Amino acid sequence: MSFELNLAHMSISDLLEKAAEKNEFIFVRQGQRRLGKTTALLEFARKNNYPVLTKREVARCYQVEHPDLNIIGYVDGSEVDGLYNVVCDEGIPKDAVKRLHKLGVLLTGFVREEPDSFSAVREDVNYVGHKYGGTVLLDGEAIPKGDLNSLEAEPLNKPPLLQIELEDIDSIPHVFYKGE
Repeated sequence: MSFELNLAHMSISDLLEKAAEKNEFIFVRQGQRRLGKTTALLEFARKNNYPVLTKREVARCYQVEHPDLNIIGYVDGSEVDGLYNVVCDEGIPKDAVKRLHKLGVLLTGFVREEPDSFSAVREDVNYVGHKYGGTVLLDGEAIPKGDLNSLEAEPLNKPPLLQIELEDIDSIPHVFYKGE
């Protein structure tokens, strides 16, 4: 299981606490910038005395701003050898996060979820699942086989209620109502 950054339910700090209890990560999307994720992560690390793994390019800047924290710049993962309970900021490659998590190095942190061809569908299904009593998809995993039988196919491209088409900029518009 993983967590998704959704500030409607709890604060970033509370979400970090909950994710750390379950040794899970918080997945963030591209549009979730300047919300205070890194600040909350650094405070969480300070409170619990955890090292922080971040992008190499910003590690030195963070170390200057927060000299009391152990900030580690990510290169290839070898820089965290021998450490455990490391928290990571977004920007570390997802495959590296999974590898370091399997090795028991990473505890929690933020992972950037890169959009794929099904990300919009996954978000919609998760929203519906949450609204009506449970998560249907998590972190790109497939729908359970038993639930797959209960799904009904819907046409992907329903005609819009009103559609206006032009052959070129000077042509007469063709108006379609309910696809006709």
